[in-house]
Amino acid sequence: GGVTPPLLTPNASVPYLGPEIAKRFDSSDDGIIVDGRWATAGSPSSFQQMPSVRDAFYIPDAPVPTGPKALPWLPSRTTQNPDFKMLTQEKFLERLDAVCDSFQPLDSATTYLIEVKGDEAAQSPRAFQLANAEGALSRLVEEAMWSGPIRHMAICVLAQRVIMLTDSIRSDPDNAPGGRELMVALLSSVKQMCAANTGDISWSRNDKFSGRIVLLLGSASCTGEQLLKDCGERYREIDQNCMLIAVSMGAEPAGSAQLGKTIAAAVNAWGEAEARNGPPGTAGGAGRPELLIHLFGGAGFAAWAKILKLWQEQSHFPDEKRLLGRMLPLERILKGVVLDSAPGDSGNTVMGAFPMVQGDAALLSAMNSFGADGSQPSEAQKLQATQRAMRDLTKKGGPLWEYYESIIAQDQGLPMQVHQYEPTVPLLFIFSDADKIAPAFQIERYVFECELRQAQRVSENGLSPVPVPRVLRLETSAHVAHRAGPTEAAYWKSVHDFWRFSLFC
Repeated sequence: GGVTPPLLTPNASVPYLGPEIAKRFDSSDDGIIVDGRWATAGSPSSFQQMPSVRDAFYIPDAPVPTGPKALPWLPSRTTQNPDFKMLTQEKFLERLDAVCDSFQPLDSATTYLIEVKGDEAAQSPRAFQLANAEGALSRLVEEAMWSGPIRHMAICVLAQRVIMLTDSIRSDPDNAPGGRELMVALLSSVKQMCAANTGDISWSRNDKFSGRIVLLLGSASCTGEQLLKDCGERYREIDQNCMLIAVSMGAEPAGSAQLGKTIAAAVNAWGEAEARNGPPGTAGGAGRPELLIHLFGGAGFAAWAKILKLWQEQSHFPDEKRLLGRMLPLERILKGVVLDSAPGDSGNTVMGAFPMVQGDAALLSAMNSFGADGSQPSEAQKLQATQRAMRDLTKKGGPLWEYYESIIAQDQGLPMQVHQYEPTVPLLFIFSDADKIAPAFQIERYVFECELRQAQRVSENGLSPVPVPRVLRLETSAHVAHRAGPTEAAYWKSVHDFWRFSLFC
């Protein structure tokens, strides 16, 4: 559940750390951070000094984005532009060829195009090139979705080009046209077009808006509407004029699109209030922006980790097409995080890449009505292409395998990603000894990491310390089921006390 090395044994004698800390961890643990260094257990006078905290548990700074990146999105099947002219097959293929060519690496670094100010990180010409190429592909896909007669042809052409590109990458990875970036972009486009008009979020807002937004990130077994029903009135008791946004992140690419829409909904709500009422802090002005996070289970934790990264990227390079308000840094607006039954193990860690590769192979091979050049194959050619695609795409070690194994590796690193991107704010952990999906010992280890993270930031950056994470440990309630049933009263009292302290004290 966490990222630390083994921790303290229950038998270690460390009186000045307090007796409670020794009860938290498994007897197989064999060390702890003491005064910034890794030490084996023993009496305080006989600690063996090991590598510094940087080698044991150290949170590096979050990487600074080197170029713009659009918010994740899903295309719509209809357009609001009355002047739009539908694409023809020939025009679509012509523009697609140009877009694919734009993914080719630059022959020389055009650094003169990029202005770097002060202490900002150097910005990558390749990042700007890919941003422009991905933007052009997004616009083309959107227009193809609006052009009903060619929609199916466009999906098939994109799918067949993914299949051809994976074969090219497997044969000669250094010279495949467009490389892995083009493969991933085309694959995402196919899945976006198939998932169009899905991935909505749920939200609730009164006519009067206080500026406070509560973001509910649900588990895989709970819809956004259920979250609003279960939790909405509880949060209205804290602030009747808050805005509630609920999302249960689905499979990709719809999941990332939901998160992009979630960020846009929050930022645009603040922007609209400021445009209507004036800046916060002025007479009659908009309410001061505040963000409250309440997440549930591993899916909610994964969504929060991805939102943190997206938010930081957009803080540096806002997507002006979708963000109408100011993109405020999280350090200024985030007030706290409630973690219900999180973090726990990722299901992908157990299942591996094969289910995802197999699903993509089935989707891509079924899109065989048109070839990569827009031609229409015979029935025999379709059958041969389908069989070949299923066989080649599912080969272990192929480009799709490598792509999804990298995604799984990122999922396993989500706790560290949260440590890097999450500001130092009050935290509340709610979990149960009876939970087998997110075991108590995993969550306790992560709680301890959060304490270490706070200590590191206080010592290195001079930040004001925040209270240690709060914990509500239950005994019998099941995974993400603590908010109802016998534990309901204790659950919501703990949540309300936490927010009243975080917001008003």
